[in-house]
Amino acid sequence: MVTLRIHLIEARGLAPKDSNGLADPYAVIRFSTSKKQTKTIYKTLDPVWDQGFSFDVNGGSSVVNITLWDKDTLGRDYMGEINVPAKHLFTRNCPRDEYHEGGQPMEFNDPRNMPVWYAVQSRNNNEQVSGSVLIKAGLYDNGKMHSDEEWIHGWSTICAQLAKQ
Repeated sequence: MVTLRIHLIEARGLAPKDSNGLADPYAVIRFSTSKKQTKTIYKTLDPVWDQGFSFDVNGGSSVVNITLWDKDTLGRDYMGEINVPAKHLFTRNCPRDEYHEGGQPMEFNDPRNMPVWYAVQSRNNNEQVSGSVLIKAGLYDNGKMHSDEEWIHGWSTICAQLAKQ
């Protein structure tokens, strides 16, 4: 079974949420029918999580949503979010001389598979958010190796199925 691996590496320049001018950020990642959470990094606007998560791609949402939160003693403060349609996760891997719809999906550990920075967005205009998050996404199929063409075809099929739900 093919899984999507999301490695949340770090964030930079997040908006302060605590009275000390810092924050205690953590991230919640949602994809398909699953939700995962990073550890909290205390007293920083530039957290390094370096955490990876695997998601089954068997239905549910077709968007990877990463919501950033500031942990407080009582509750949490919204710090922003990133929404990446699954079909656009691999556009960064497309060689300059060719283009595939949705980019070049790759096995997670392929040395050509590079991380990318995403700007933090607000879900509405009332919240002050800033910064960016470095993410690496890749596919994994129980250690099986696939050609680039097989990954392109397989990922296109998966994205089409997710879009129908």
